[in-house]
Amino acid sequence: MVSVKKCLLVPILLSLLSILSAAETVFVPQNSLLFKSKKGADVLSSSWDIQALTNQDSAIEIIKKEKVFLNLNPGTGIFTDAYYLKIPGTDGLCYFPEVRFRKGMDGSIIPRVDKIDSLMFLGIFLIVIGLAALVAFFHSKSEKKYYLLPAALLLFFWGYASWYVGYMSNSIIAPSDELFYYDVATKLLAFDFASKYRYLLGFPIFISPVILLFQVQSSAEFIRIFMNFQTVILIPGLFLLLYRFFYKKFGISRMQSFCIQVLWLLLMVFYMPTYGGIDPSLSYVPSNYASNANFSCSGSIFYFSFFQFTWLGRNALSDYAAVFLLMVLLYVSMQKSSSLIRFFVLSMGFGFLCLVRINYIFFAPLLAFVFFDAFSELWKDKRNYLYAALCGIAGVMVVWIWQLILNKIQFGSPFIGPYSTHKYGPDQGFAWNVIPYGFKYLCQTNYVYLIFGLSSFIFLPDRRIRALLTLWIFPLFLFFIGFPGVFQHPFRFILPLIPLLIAAMVMNPVWQAAWPVRIKAALVVFSSCLLCKSNIFFTHFQPWNLGKFGLSNLDVMVIQGLVCLFCCAVIVSMRKDLRTDYANTIRHFRFLIVFTSVFFLGSVCIYITGLLVLAALIYGLRDTFAEIRQIWGRSTVQVTARR
Repeated sequence: MVSVKKCLLVPILLSLLSILSAAETVFVPQNSLLFKSKKGADVLSSSWDIQALTNQDSAIEIIKKEKVFLNLNPGTGIFTDAYYLKIPGTDGLCYFPEVRFRKGMDGSIIPRVDKIDSLMFLGIFLIVIGLAALVAFFHSKSEKKYYLLPAALLLFFWGYASWYVGYMSNSIIAPSDELFYYDVATKLLAFDFASKYRYLLGFPIFISPVILLFQVQSSAEFIRIFMNFQTVILIPGLFLLLYRFFYKKFGISRMQSFCIQVLWLLLMVFYMPTYGGIDPSLSYVPSNYASNANFSCSGSIFYFSFFQFTWLGRNALSDYAAVFLLMVLLYVSMQKSSSLIRFFVLSMGFGFLCLVRINYIFFAPLLAFVFFDAFSELWKDKRNYLYAALCGIAGVMVVWIWQLILNKIQFGSPFIGPYSTHKYGPDQGFAWNVIPYGFKYLCQTNYVYLIFGLSSFIFLPDRRIRALLTLWIFPLFLFFIGFPGVFQHPFRFILPLIPLLIAAMVMNPVWQAAWPVRIKAALVVFSSCLLCKSNIFFTHFQPWNLGKFGLSNLDVMVIQGLVCLFCCAVIVSMRKDLRTDYANTIRHFRFLIVFTSVFFLGSVCIYITGLLVLAALIYGLRDTFAEIRQIWGRSTVQVTARR
């Protein structure tokens, strides 16, 4: 938007217009702004210039009406109706009847849209019903009461999503890659392979049924339909799948699995990452980024709406779809089998997963470990190693052969793909010089997830779970700390790791300890996470918006130092617990020392957290090799016994 000072007050002689009775008209109040799209802009463009100001109330004939995207805040906006008006002497002026405009302090024009009260009320109602379901769970003695936990989980998510979307006037993230996904999908459905595609075939194939089912005719229509599908069905489905996955495959209780999902929801709402360029003129320069994360009060969930919309799926990107497909594949793959046909089909699933998001190739070690365990019956016959390898390669290639053929047609080589057209495509891969800055950025913007999660990971009692988490977390994380494009978003690229890190927090054995130890652990963990920030030198964003109350960054640093002293005092007070029950307390004592030391030292120098990452990686790899030897040993013993 441009300044009002640049607005030409065009006297529009609306009273002289002859409006045909049969023509569709729209009422335009006095002092309404009329806009014109910049040359070359499409319906999803946010580039609109003010052209005129009406001087009286009038009903004006409409030439056409269409949905366009209008920016409300940086990175977010709304789809709204644009009415193109028939006014003599003008060309293409349009009016936004749903949008109000006000003058900002800097003279710019700021668009505003009314809140959707019905959605906000629905959200509050769903949250109340979810709380009622949770209360009923604790008071019910029926065996079916466990159905109330996933029901409450869905109600909490739907409730918050409805309330927030209503409060933010049904805003969404500004479309970007969605336009290219839709373009590829429509060309696939039309069998048009002439022009170069910007993305792989996986996600366009995934969204093609949506386009066919709803007979989508435009990218704007596709985005509106898919993002609602994502918020209402796909993400809640992922929550249910994770809930079942954790208690079925990790062997934890249903309540623990429920707590993992609820904790994720709370972190979505209150844990805010932030980052920015030290020099605004330098974009995508790794050394230019400063970042931080801390808990914040409700005001920040509106200021940081870009991150909230990402969590709630208010876009049409492949992130949640890929995580959902990954969880389905893992859940099915963990079932014991000795069928090579099943091995082949699951390999096809992994091939399609990589076609949806190419960086999910880094889950290959995890899937290899899961396959090795689930198909252990096959390894009784050594010939099956070759057969399984051939089935695995064939399964992936059955899916990928079409992409390779398309690459040959469009780019001249099977091994040059769509990402070669991107500035920061995955084909450019890992850059060693990015590592210090990528590590700093990801750690500081996901501090609680990584520090609390990895500290808990080291002290998990189950070696198999530690092995799974190692192969799940580290390959993808280590790739993205050296990926030049990681600075585009703090958590989108590592989204599939976040539920696992939260699971490690909840499965930490300290929460099963004696009550005095639990209380002390809670005091240390919650005071650190809730009151402190990941980068004490970041001056623009303070925990719980303390900056608004006049506290300087120095004041916050003092508070963080006092919290550190408090945590140390609590840990020292555990000496009595150690004397009472040393064997069962020493593990929890060590966890609190590791967590506290890394959390506070890392907030001063983020690279100290690298010691925790390295220790967790080494410890996890040791467990992984031990688990592989155990699976191998079981197969060998079974073969020997049979002979």
